[in-house]
Amino acid sequence: MTECMPISTAPLSYRLKRNGTSGISVGPEIRIFDTSHQPHDSQEVGRICVRGAPVFAGYLTAENNMDKTCL
Repeated sequence: MTECMPISTAPLSYRLKRNGTSGISVGPEIRIFDTSHQPHDSQEVGRICVRGAPVFAGYLTAENNMDKTCL
């Protein structure tokens, strides 16, 4: 995640139990959604959605408008 501060980390006492995990949240809300914007169970692959102070507002287009293609 390059567009925001770190969203998760693996503390020294935390052991990653599954391949593909990155640890626990470091502050922002994190949720996994499918392509229909429905929440996924914790055992499924999906889109990482982050909400909170470290998340930036979005990209601007060449015309200086907010790009809404990622919403």
